[in-house]
Amino acid sequence: MAREPTTVDRAFNRCSLLSRLIVLEYERARANPLDRRYTDLGITKWGGLPKKADAQKSIEEAFGDLQALINHITILDMAAAFEGLFKAQIATAVGEARKTLKGKHKETVLAGRERLVREAKDFQGLSNIMELISPNLDERDKERLESVRENRNRFTHGTDITAPPTIRSDDAREALNNAIDLLKPI
Repeated sequence: MAREPTTVDRAFNRCSLLSRLIVLEYERARANPLDRRYTDLGITKWGGLPKKADAQKSIEEAFGDLQALINHITILDMAAAFEGLFKAQIATAVGEARKTLKGKHKETVLAGRERLVREAKDFQGLSNIMELISPNLDERDKERLESVRENRNRFTHGTDITAPPTIRSDDAREALNNAIDLLKPI
């Protein structure tokens, strides 16, 4: 039985679709580099008689940058999807823990000790999530999740998009989905 797609899978699929659209448009542009469409998009320049070689060079640069950007955005989108899912699940767990303290320990000194439970915001961000779940992760997934975190941070804090991510998108997807599996109730 196939599992339901996760939020990480949906992010991966969105970016894969965008990547395929870019490839199709790139192939179209290469077939007809002097098409006015690419001037309208700002990829090529129109003025007098444009040179095919100049148009082809502009197309190669533009679509190369777009594909490089998609490589980074895929990691970013999957990491954001994972963090959003985790944030919702940790908020539920914190609420349940507080409810348990109030309910099961109604007549004890623990009833008013909600501070025994950490705040959901203490677990925001990949590094805090990894700290929480790392005892249940295998070493390979720990390394891959750390790579996802590093690539996400590099991208959001400024990176040369032409330098590819240090983790392949499908490896990042697998590691994030393995971490999601840890969040599922037994």
